[in-house]
Amino acid sequence: MGLKVWAPSEGASKRTPYHLKRDLVAFNTWTLNYAISELLVAFHNVDRHDLILLDRGPFDSIAWMGVLHKRGELGDEELEVYKRFALHPRWSRKIDRVFLYRCDPAVSLQREVQSKLTTAAGTAMNPSMLSDLLEQYDSLESRLREYPVRRGETSDSTTPRGTALMIAEDIVGLLGKRVEHANS
Repeated sequence: MGLKVWAPSEGASKRTPYHLKRDLVAFNTWTLNYAISELLVAFHNVDRHDLILLDRGPFDSIAWMGVLHKRGELGDEELEVYKRFALHPRWSRKIDRVFLYRCDPAVSLQREVQSKLTTAAGTAMNPSMLSDLLEQYDSLESRLREYPVRRGETSDSTTPRGTALMIAEDIVGLLGKRVEHANS
């Protein structure tokens, strides 16, 4: 479509320094900062991108910090600091849409291990953690107004192609509104 798109590598699994994965607070702090850094780099780039796509943005980090708080790994004040930082208007205003795709933890785990040699649960990819994360996503979706959420359910037979089509249609609609606004 001729759009300039900024789509950096997903921070959590592709860019995070491996040793941080042993400490989920450090890991999710890094992914939050990575997401905000990539958003700011793209937004202020002289090439002016039309579309910035982040897999795991600030919204996701807030959910993970909520899980870590629930598990006693983060205090109340610490959680508030992370939330205020993740929701800071300097970057939250730049986000037009958060696509939140929910999945039953059992289905998520099945998909995670289907192409791997091991089926052993990991630190984050285990039924308990995924259930807690899903609970956080549901709670945040109804409470956070800083990030406009479009929700999708992928537990059923939704194909990646169907999900991509839904995202593309929504993005085209958002871009259309942006053009209308610029012309008025």
